[in-house]
Amino acid sequence: MKTLIGFLLLLCLAIYAGLNIHADPGYILIGFQHWTVEMPLWLGIITLSLTGIMLHLAFRLFSYLIKIDDHFKQWKKQKRTFRAHQQTNQGLIALIEGDWKTSETLLLNAARYSDTPLINYLSAARAAHSLSAYDRRDQHLKCAHESTKGAGIAVGLTQAELQLKRKQLEQALATLCHLSQIAPKQTHVLLLLLKTYEQLGDWQQVLSLLTRCQKSKAISADDFQAYQQKAYTQLLHHTGRLDAAEQLWHTMPKALHTEPTILTLYVNILLNYNRGDEVVVLLREALKKDWHPDWITLFAEAKVSHTKQQITMAEQWLAQHPDDPLLLRALGKLCLREKLWGKSQHYLEASLTFSPQASAYRLLGELFDALDQPEKALEAYRQAATA
Repeated sequence: MKTLIGFLLLLCLAIYAGLNIHADPGYILIGFQHWTVEMPLWLGIITLSLTGIMLHLAFRLFSYLIKIDDHFKQWKKQKRTFRAHQQTNQGLIALIEGDWKTSETLLLNAARYSDTPLINYLSAARAAHSLSAYDRRDQHLKCAHESTKGAGIAVGLTQAELQLKRKQLEQALATLCHLSQIAPKQTHVLLLLLKTYEQLGDWQQVLSLLTRCQKSKAISADDFQAYQQKAYTQLLHHTGRLDAAEQLWHTMPKALHTEPTILTLYVNILLNYNRGDEVVVLLREALKKDWHPDWITLFAEAKVSHTKQQITMAEQWLAQHPDDPLLLRALGKLCLREKLWGKSQHYLEASLTFSPQASAYRLLGELFDALDQPEKALEAYRQAATA
């Protein structure tokens, strides 16, 4: 609609100008030396307009011709950039598909003209690593660092990941410790550092790093608990001294005191050092919260000054767990220790009715030996060998 109105106005203006020119065309007279040129005014205006347009076009053409070399270079650069973009995409696809050699070649060819050379060099480094070309890998990482300002963290992380894949744990640790100094709150750096300490078996460092990971929200609450539990478990497992184990026990969170693996490890250490009274106290409190069959076996292993109190405690549990074969076996062992022959035989035979375990048969054999009943003892030992 606007175009139509504009066209009508222009038409009216042209008609008006045409009528005025027809009524009074006017003229232009140009004189130069002997020459004179005379023409109508409207023709002069058209001639001047066309002359201006021609001069403008000539100037534009002259400017373009002067800069034609720059235009050619720009076109060539755009063509190279487009080709580099295509090669980069093809190289990344080849990397994902596992065609390492093709990927490295394409990515390196495109790196020079790529808008993102950092991605090209880092991806080429991964391809070279997969080809076991570690010298080329390191060279690509160096080029990546030089190609993009401020890419030190990204390059370092890639280097650490590749070192970890090759099980170069010490080198990876050095790389990550350097990155940790530069970016102490970088979550991926913390996670890789945590995994490196885990693979090195440095559980004290794992525990120290966990707090930083938690503050930086690098790991979830579940992962934090899993790492913490694993660290204390490994530290207890590898400790050879009672004082070291006790120190660990008192420094770890109390919530871990009833964790089955940790408590079992600690109790076994105490048993090795004849700390039966402490074992009984720990297991009694733990069994109040969680009925764990293995703890019943350890409870019976603990040698204390008052075994009858142990028996009383176990018989109280039996009221709540009358069909537990491990509890019955434990009672049979405790009664055997106290030379309560009748009760021991009763509990052991009851245990065997629920679960024919070799350990219960062996205890029964010891009982019959103590009662000087060799035939029954021999039969019990035979049953233990075949159970």
